[in-house]
Amino acid sequence: MANDVLVLCDDDYIYPGDKTLVNALQWLRNDSVGIVGGRVINLRRRKVDPDFALNVPHLADTLTRVTGFIILNTKHGPREVEYTTPLMMMRTKVLSKGIRYDEGYGGTGYREESDLQRQIRELGFKVIFEPRFYAYHLAVEQGGNRYSDLEDRMYWKWRNHTYFMNKWRYPITKKILGYTILSTYALLNGSSAIKGVAKAVRGKA
Repeated sequence: MANDVLVLCDDDYIYPGDKTLVNALQWLRNDSVGIVGGRVINLRRRKVDPDFALNVPHLADTLTRVTGFIILNTKHGPREVEYTTPLMMMRTKVLSKGIRYDEGYGGTGYREESDLQRQIRELGFKVIFEPRFYAYHLAVEQGGNRYSDLEDRMYWKWRNHTYFMNKWRYPITKKILGYTILSTYALLNGSSAIKGVAKAVRGKA
């Protein structure tokens, strides 16, 4: 039981075989590592609210630290990171320390994985991104957290990121930067996304 591990992944991932687990398992032999995140290989690009990564060495990690907004580099590694992808492997004994998904993240669950990873780092464990640990992502447009339209998705992005910032007591500077990034994203995605932000700011579900 002490050496058991748990792999967390979305239901539209394709498992490519046990060979992808080896490198993540090696990281977890180090007691200082709490969680290992893997590379998610999209088999298609979503038309609505597509996945985003900034695969420039050091830039995504630096922007995450400066802004407090989670920006992922899903290509380069292995490396220690503050946050990683939803494809994760962790030792079950870490879960025994009270790590849980926070049910305060509603709707699409945006930021719930970030919160789980933050809990692990707060306990003093490292988060590692290991690109040789990977899964294929069908990237479907409907089902799962894709039950909603763009307006609703943008509402939950704003609402859940606000919850995340308040829970972890972000300073006002990082809150402003986080809201600026979300507002810019909404403007780039048109009127439906802007309506979702407006609804979230008014506090209406």
